[in-house]
Amino acid sequence: MAEVREPRERRPIPWRLICEALVAVLAVVFLLQNSESTKVEFLFVHATVNLWLIILVSMVLGAVVALSVNAHRLKRRPKPGRPQH
Repeated sequence: MAEVREPRERRPIPWRLICEALVAVLAVVFLLQNSESTKVEFLFVHATVNLWLIILVSMVLGAVVALSVNAHRLKRRPKPGRPQH
């Protein structure tokens, strides 16, 4: 007799991971294409810096701000089963 196999459970497509990987690849390409130096003035500091470094620092700072805002939002969310004040 032939053995009957049960159908495998289909895993959902990890869309979030795919999107994050795509954004990371696009960010690297963007950084590599912007390799020239540029003059930067911030408050009392004047410097000539590679453009990719400025973009990278901006991306990291943006990610830190987004993560901290999200963490703060999750912390303030009422927990199930607890009365709200």
